[in-house]
Amino acid sequence: MNGTYSTYVKYAKVVADIGFLSATICCSILIYLTIFKVKRNFGSYTYLLVLFPALGIFFATLEIVLYPNVFHHDASYVFYSTSRPFGLGKDAVTIALGFYGVVYAFTVSMLSVQFLYRYWAIFRWWNVFATLNMSFVASVQYTLIIYCAVRMYLGMDAKIQMLSASLRVLHRQFFKTLVLQMVSPTITLFAPALLIIYLPLFNLKIDLPTGIFLCAFTLYPAMDSMIVVYVVKDYRKAVRSTFKDCITPIYSWLTRGEANQKEQRTRSNDIPLS
Repeated sequence: MNGTYSTYVKYAKVVADIGFLSATICCSILIYLTIFKVKRNFGSYTYLLVLFPALGIFFATLEIVLYPNVFHHDASYVFYSTSRPFGLGKDAVTIALGFYGVVYAFTVSMLSVQFLYRYWAIFRWWNVFATLNMSFVASVQYTLIIYCAVRMYLGMDAKIQMLSASLRVLHRQFFKTLVLQMVSPTITLFAPALLIIYLPLFNLKIDLPTGIFLCAFTLYPAMDSMIVVYVVKDYRKAVRSTFKDCITPIYSWLTRGEANQKEQRTRSNDIPLS
């Protein structure tokens, strides 16, 4: 690999480090808010809200441990690691790269699980059964995601009329969250993977360090967590509450210090001059 391609590898490592840092911070905040701050009971959906960001942290950690990369040459590509973590041998690193692919596949699969879960929460079982049948025939996860999203958009208002106003708002917020959660992995997970997998089919005579696109994987967990916190009102309230809990003691300390300084100046002015 010449110097130009090595530069791309360095850039990919920098983006992977940024993705790890942002994913760790944002996903940890989402887990903390879900467990300790959000008062509403989301039922079993809470487990998904905790499991998904936890998986994102693990995925981002695996990324910076292995620093996986891809290099395309003509009608082929090589998937390799740019580091030897913990002094592992070649065979161990190869197995670790395979495990990295398993974690990536599990992350992608969890997307369809989230859509299916929200679909089950609104529609009845025979609708779910029809969805599963069509999804099985299609055998493509994106087909399942798009189908459920369109059905919820068209039929959600009629299905949730029996619920309270607050629950209706909550369902709409979760639907907006899912739509954004479909857009963000399209950019950071599916598009890079499709480019890497299908580029050799065109049999182009090129040498392309496509591993630079692989580093986008670590950006997804942070984006996913920020979407939930931004769209769902309960999380926004929890963020404001947490921010207020952190700022109030600091503000009180500063106010108390300023009051003490004023009191000292007042006492100095009251001392009679001899």
